[in-house]
Amino acid sequence: MAGRLRTVGAALGRSARRDHRKALALLPRSGRCGGCTAWDTAARRTLELLLAGLADRPTAQRYQAAHGLCLHHVLTLGDGLSAPLPAEVLQARLGVLAWELAEVQRKHAWAVRYEPAGTEAAAWWRAAALLDGRVFCGGPAMPLPASQAPHQATQDDPRSA
Repeated sequence: MAGRLRTVGAALGRSARRDHRKALALLPRSGRCGGCTAWDTAARRTLELLLAGLADRPTAQRYQAAHGLCLHHVLTLGDGLSAPLPAEVLQARLGVLAWELAEVQRKHAWAVRYEPAGTEAAAWWRAAALLDGRVFCGGPAMPLPASQAPHQATQDDPRSA
């Protein structure tokens, strides 16, 4: 394999245009990347563990209070007949999220401009993560706190002078 990789590297280096198609033709066609396969296997096994755990009432109650699965992963569960709880929880959360997004839109109207923004102002962050949890690499779906946000000069700030 190392010799083949050197040949590929040499093919890339020889060509002024770096004809990648020729170099790719030299690589073996072994299927998927081992890292991607391991990642997918771990995700599938974790979903299987979750579904097995949902048969336990205390675990199911904790699941309802926790973040839950994103739409992407609920769809990978299939018909959901064996464990309808993830789809039910997601459906409820999507309903709340839809209301929050509508509330943000309503509060942008001139007639209600005096109403302060609430937690619904960050709904678009949560919407992205609820549709596909991989969007923030599994991290929390929330905007940066004011202390970490880019600096905005204020009247009292000496840097604004």
